Amino acid sequence: MTTIFLFSTLKIFVTLPWIGWLTKEIGGDKVLVYTLVDGRSDPHNINTKPSMIVEIKKADVLIYNGLDLEIAYLPYLIERSGNPKIMPGQKGHINLSKFIPEVIEKIESPVTRAMGDVHPFGNPHYHFDPLNLIYITDSLTKRLQELDYKNKEIYIKNGEKLKKELSDSLNIWLDRYSNLKGKKFVSYHKLYEYTAKRFGFYFVDYIEPNPGIPPSAHHIKNLVDKIKSEGVSLIITSVYYDKKAPQKISELTGVDYVVLPHDINSFDNIKNYFDLMREILNVLNKSKK
Repeated sequence: MTTIFLFSTLKIFVTLPWIGWLTKEIGGDKVLVYTLVDGRSDPHNINTKPSMIVEIKKADVLIYNGLDLEIAYLPYLIERSGNPKIMPGQKGHINLSKFIPEVIEKIESPVTRAMGDVHPFGNPHYHFDPLNLIYITDSLTKRLQELDYKNKEIYIKNGEKLKKELSDSLNIWLDRYSNLKGKKFVSYHKLYEYTAKRFGFYFVDYIEPNPGIPPSAHHIKNLVDKIKSEGVSLIITSVYYDKKAPQKISELTGVDYVVLPHDINSFDNIKNYFDLMREILNVLNKSKK
């Protein structure tokens, strides 16, 4: 038997800013959203605080990225909350990674410590593909209807509007940034692989030799040689990574490095998902070569 929750306002605990934005776009004034991670923080790891446990205790719904992105802190918060509504298997426990059609970079072989902080279930940064946001919007809209049936028409209306805006924007971006196809980049971390797959560019290497492992002098030397030989357009990093390595590599190669946003509010001008993707695509598109 399906349990239907009837609330005047759904109290929703989300992990990341883009999830909070998406939830508010669909839920409007029928949802109250508490966002755990701020836009300038590393989404892989945060310091938990008692205030977070207080908020998650009050939640009717938990919405998170999944694919073990939040593995360092979310299971602890769920356990400490003792909140039966958001426990795994309950309607109020929503893992958004379950809604996307294809996860890339799954690791089939046994995971070892030498591999670094890998994500064996696949690359968790799927929100950088706008098509995934369309799938997620559709599925999350349906889940919110199940949880708050009396406001289903509001969720349907908002969800359909957002899906159209995302679809229209994706079509515009695919046309506007078509010359990204075939361009080569180097990134600090495997953040933008879903964008690369959607828009046809690719990464020749990474500043991290393995996820979560800082580069050695030997790795930097090899990377400098590869950048020079491969005709790399740009070196990419994010706000929460150390800038010394990309700056040094840029000086040694003559290839510019840029700091790209990774989530809403990671830059002051990134207020929503459309700002996020436009900024990323504009910067990459302006790169040389």
